[in-house]
Amino acid sequence: VMTISVTINNSSKSSFSVIACDSYTVPSGDETYAVSGTYMDTIPNMAGCDSVMTITVTINTVDTMVTDSSPTLMAHAIDATYQWLNCDSGYAVIPGETGQSFTATANGSYAVEITQNGCTDTSACVSVVNVGIVENDFGNKFLVYPNPTNGNFSIDMGEVYPVLVVSLSDLSGKMIYGLQYRQSRFLNLDINAAAGIYLLTIDSGRDKTVIRMIKN
Repeated sequence: VMTISVTINNSSKSSFSVIACDSYTVPSGDETYAVSGTYMDTIPNMAGCDSVMTITVTINTVDTMVTDSSPTLMAHAIDATYQWLNCDSGYAVIPGETGQSFTATANGSYAVEITQNGCTDTSACVSVVNVGIVENDFGNKFLVYPNPTNGNFSIDMGEVYPVLVVSLSDLSGKMIYGLQYRQSRFLNLDINAAAGIYLLTIDSGRDKTVIRMIKN
C-alpha cells in the first residue's frame, strides 16, 4: 500500500491502494464499494479545506458455494483452507473435518468456513437427511429423519403409494416387525428395541429402499 500526498493552498490530494474482503468503505463513510476499481473520496483536512483522495481498491472474495451430494458435501473453493461446522450446534467446529469435502455420519445441517485470498467467509447451511441409505429406488424426494434416532423417526416417501410394506430387522436378519400401509406418503415409525444398528426395508412392489438405522 503506497500513499502519495500533495498540499496546495491548505488543500491536499493523495492517492493510495487498499485490499479489502467483500467490500470497502471510503474514509469519509459516504460510499461502500464491492467491486475492484479506482475511486475518489473527499473529506475536510485539518486546515478546513478539501482533502481529495484517489483510492485504488482491490476486492477479494470467497467462493462459499457448496455442492450437495448428500451425505457428501463439497466446497467449490480451491486453493483455500476449510473448516466444516455443525449448524445445529451453533456452528460448532467438527473436529478433524478440514478438507474440501465432508461426508456426514448423521443427519443434520452443515456449513463450511472457508479462508481464501486472505479473506474468511462461511457458506449457507446444507441439510443432510439421507445418512444410512444403502439402497434407494424412490428418488431424491425420499427423506428419513432423524438418523441416528432415540427410537422414533419419520419418513417422507415423496408421493403417495398405494401399498407400502415396511420391515425392520437387526444385522443378524432377525425380524423386529413387519407393517403394511395403504395410500400413504408420510410414515411415523419407531425402533422398540435395544440400542444398535438395524436395517429398515420399504417395498412398494415397484420400488425398494434399505436404510441403515442407528438407535442411540
